[in-house]
Amino acid sequence: MTKPKFLVTGTSSGLGQYLLGGLRGKPFYRANLKNEINRHGQNYYDAIVHCAADTRNVIPPNDLWPYYQSNIELTKQLTQIPHGLFVYISSPAVYPDPYRESKETDVPNFPETSCPVHHTYYLYGLFKLLAEQVVLQNSKSPLILRCVSIVGPTTRPATNIMKILCHDPSPLTLSPESSFNLVSMSQIKEFIELALTQNITGIFNAGSTQNATLREIAEALGSQPKFGSFIHNVHRMNTDKIRSVSTGFNKSTLEIAEEVLKELKDLQI
Repeated sequence: MTKPKFLVTGTSSGLGQYLLGGLRGKPFYRANLKNEINRHGQNYYDAIVHCAADTRNVIPPNDLWPYYQSNIELTKQLTQIPHGLFVYISSPAVYPDPYRESKETDVPNFPETSCPVHHTYYLYGLFKLLAEQVVLQNSKSPLILRCVSIVGPTTRPATNIMKILCHDPSPLTLSPESSFNLVSMSQIKEFIELALTQNITGIFNAGSTQNATLREIAEALGSQPKFGSFIHNVHRMNTDKIRSVSTGFNKSTLEIAEEVLKELKDLQI
């Protein structure tokens, strides 16, 4: 049986780097956009996995056009490459209310006045939502994954979560009462493979069954970090939809943290 062909963006770090190796895909280098589109446009890919994004929330006016190109125009051009499944890695920042357990249908009208303004995610969330629409309009088989806090071997080591996982003694910036909802890179990889074999498409919240505080995560892993004072709470998400098609998401944040810790230890052996 022929192995599926994957094209992966955002491969210099994070999820994209992990999926490039895990799916044995081809990297897409957006620094040379025109040449890359022309080169890959000559091929057919069973799945394009689009992880790349400009994640800034505050940008100067002169950067607005490059920001648009990085988040919207790149997505549009990628959908023109011949493909089967198009996987777009989105974010719960598209949801209007971070304190509500959001379902896939809970998206805002702009400007949204009935919900509290979550200004930190406004620009980023708006552009993520626009990119989702580009994918839905231009791909016959779109798969949009709204992922919360992604953790795995290629997560940047300086993040608060990774410092706890790696027992890093350097201080955290976040308070022990900050809440997280984790999804592992391996969960995302396995769901993409499942979606390809079972023709699963649509929009899915990708996360754990319940949130946990940094204190709870640290205690579960036997880590004793030096906590900071800033409180950050991630979006609460309803994951019923993704769990209805994949039992791999029937896990809590603490279970995922423990699994990722084991994966990191196994890689060191």
